[in-house]
Amino acid sequence: MKTRLFIFSIAILLISVQKTTAQKPKMVDDNYIYMNSDGTQSFPGTFYIAEKFSGNFAAVASKMNGEVKWAYINKSGQLITEYLFDDAKPFKKNMAIVTISKCLGMIDSTGKLFIPAEYSSLSEFQNGFAIFNKCSNANESGYLRMDGSSLLNFTVNKAFPFENNLARIEKKDPLSNNTKMALVDTSGKIIDNRWFLSVGEIYKDSCLVATEDGTFWFHLDGRMIKISDDTHVLSCDEIFTIVEDQPSYPGGEQALMDYLSSNIKYPQLARESNIQGTVFVSFTVTSYGLITNVKVLRGIGGGCDEESMRVVRNMPPWNPGRQRGNPVCVQFNLPIRFVLSDGSNTNK
Repeated sequence: MKTRLFIFSIAILLISVQKTTAQKPKMVDDNYIYMNSDGTQSFPGTFYIAEKFSGNFAAVASKMNGEVKWAYINKSGQLITEYLFDDAKPFKKNMAIVTISKCLGMIDSTGKLFIPAEYSSLSEFQNGFAIFNKCSNANESGYLRMDGSSLLNFTVNKAFPFENNLARIEKKDPLSNNTKMALVDTSGKIIDNRWFLSVGEIYKDSCLVATEDGTFWFHLDGRMIKISDDTHVLSCDEIFTIVEDQPSYPGGEQALMDYLSSNIKYPQLARESNIQGTVFVSFTVTSYGLITNVKVLRGIGGGCDEESMRVVRNMPPWNPGRQRGNPVCVQFNLPIRFVLSDGSNTNK
């Protein structure tokens, strides 16, 4: 039996669309120039490598002394940075991630390196924070504010994205080597000053947590409601991809469509950049029907990936899948299609 896929489409009406002259890179005599849609050159200058414009900026490369270095230009072809970077990502929300000596940092629209290049991994800013791991210690993770300061005044091994102004953090006990988890708010405070064996996906005002005494609904006001003596409700010893009875959204496929239609918002950046396509989201439905391990298998950018993950994380518990009559953990793939349309505002 094959794993079932649900497909959801969003069509959105654009009231007004400002048409601009396309500026796209084109190779000419082993170098790149930028061309307008009418076939004229956008501005003087050639580049060893040239990327498409993302917003008002594009990454370009020059080969100097056998070494490729990257910089950024604006739509007039003027450099906003020198050729300083080993790698240069596209601009998003007036920020771009750059690489210097194998470490990541971030520049703003003026070309200023406002996040120093000292991180082995660095996410884009989401909900006001970027997640990092340090170059000096890959096991040190945390959150950066927009001004470059660190949110946490303590060290964690793994930081998860913020959802509903809360985020999960993970830390390994150096003595026992056991992992523990907690919830932090946007001020960096640990909720209720508690650490747990594990913490599940965050819902609006609560989440599931596991302690030595079992699994509980943990409410943000500190209340804990026990649901099971089992401490492994949030974990899966085995994850199935094919089962006799697939997990299902409560109320069926139409109810799932209604949920997505009511909750997904087409991101502004995606609208402005004319980004369309299908985001493939993978998640696990546990034997208790809980949604965990949410990740994007293939995205389209422009905020659509993050929006898809947000909505999936906030889904209510599903009816669990079953194998030989027993509830089991099942991996599920959900394609979510984003479509910009000049027609009426419809959901397909």
